[in-house]
Amino acid sequence: MVEKKDLLISLIAHYTRGNKAKFASKLGVTPQTINTWISRNTFDADRIFANCENLSAEWLLTGQGSMLKQPADSGNITSVNNKGIVGSYNNIGGSVTQVSSPDAHYGTTSGSITVHNTGNNKQYDENMKDWRALYISKENQVIELKKELCEKLAGFTADLKEKDAYIKDITREAYRRNSAKDEQINKMFDEIIKLREQIEKLTNHILASNQSML
Repeated sequence: MVEKKDLLISLIAHYTRGNKAKFASKLGVTPQTINTWISRNTFDADRIFANCENLSAEWLLTGQGSMLKQPADSGNITSVNNKGIVGSYNNIGGSVTQVSSPDAHYGTTSGSITVHNTGNNKQYDENMKDWRALYISKENQVIELKKELCEKLAGFTADLKEKDAYIKDITREAYRRNSAKDEQINKMFDEIIKLREQIEKLTNHILASNQSML
C-alpha cells in the first residue's frame, strides 16, 4: 500500500513544484501542519481534495491510478450589457458572464461581473461523486472489519473467561489439597510432641526408680 506521506510529497511536487509553504497556503493550513502530516504519515484528505483541482479521488484514497483526472470541458465567456449580447468566447474550465444593469449588486455602478464556473463545477461534482462512492466503499469495508474484529474479540473474551475459570478451579483444588496435607502434617507433629512427652515421663520415672534402689 502506498504511504500517505509519499502521496503528499507527490502532491506538493505537482501543485507547487515541491514548495511546502505554497502548498500549505493553497490548502489554507500552516507549513508546520504539512510537516506534521509527513512525519505522522497522514493528511486531511477532504481538505486536499477540495483545494487541488482535477485531483483523482481514487488516487488520493488508494494511491492507485493517475493522480489527475482529464481536464474539464470548455465553457463559454459571454459578455452581456443593456444592448444585448456583445460576444462569446471559449474558456477552459468555466464561464464568465458580464451583466450590466442599474440593479447591479456588485462591482461598479455601471455594472457587475458574475462568475459561473460551470466547467469546474461539473468536474468538481464528478470528483465528489467518485469521492463519495469510494468513501462509502471504504466505510463499508471498515464496518465489516470492525464486525469481524468484534466477533473475534468476543470469542477471545469467552475463551479467556473459560481459561480463567479453569485456572481458578485448579488453584482452589491445589489449595484444598495443600490444606489437607498441612492438616495431616500438623496432626503428625502433635502426635510426635505427645510421644516425646511420654518418653520424657518414662525416662524420669526410670531415673527415679534407679535412685530409690541405690
